Amino acid sequence: MKRRKCVVTKAVVLLVNSLLLLPARGNAGVSTGSQQNYRRPALTAPMLKQAPVVDGKVDRSEWQGAAQGLPLMDRFSGAMPEEKGVFQIGHDAAAPYVAFRLERPPYARQPGAEDRIEFFVHPESNGPDFTFILYPDGRKLEGLRTASADLGWECPWDGAVRVTETGWEGELRIPFTSLDRKSAPAAASTCIVTAVSKRSSTGSRRWGLMSSIASKLRPWGT
Repeated sequence: MKRRKCVVTKAVVLLVNSLLLLPARGNAGVSTGSQQNYRRPALTAPMLKQAPVVDGKVDRSEWQGAAQGLPLMDRFSGAMPEEKGVFQIGHDAAAPYVAFRLERPPYARQPGAEDRIEFFVHPESNGPDFTFILYPDGRKLEGLRTASADLGWECPWDGAVRVTETGWEGELRIPFTSLDRKSAPAAASTCIVTAVSKRSSTGSRRWGLMSSIASKLRPWGT
């Protein structure tokens, strides 16, 4: 499948920065997020004994030992949304791995064509935001955001998904070289990872930031 390039819009990046309470960069606005620690839990991304197969099927045996993030929270209220989400992360010497499971409400089990999961990776305090997006039909997008959008940026990474009886799930592998690193980060370094689930609905917030979770990884496991 031909890969399409993603333009990470200013609006999306500002929402994520607000959620993470990061300092404004460029023309960014003032953060409006709350400062509860549960909105950005600190996790240790462990070294996995064996790298998972990125085939879209989240096999529990493959992800044993991976760190698990907190459940999804509604960006507006901080409450648990109808959509349930589970996220796991780990790494080997060459790349971090991410798994996710999204369980949709009983009245809308099957994901829509424009539902998507977005991962914002911010490995340095003053570096760019790397964005990786997956759709339920297997489409993949990537984007890079600094002070302005890099329209031509692309990088190698693997992602696969599958639709389940209650929603959809998937896996990602992002080489450290695609995050401008030659190897795994040092044990004391920090990387902020934000997972954002966007799903279509019948309400006025069809394209709103429906639910999200932010995880601060510190330190990386060895």
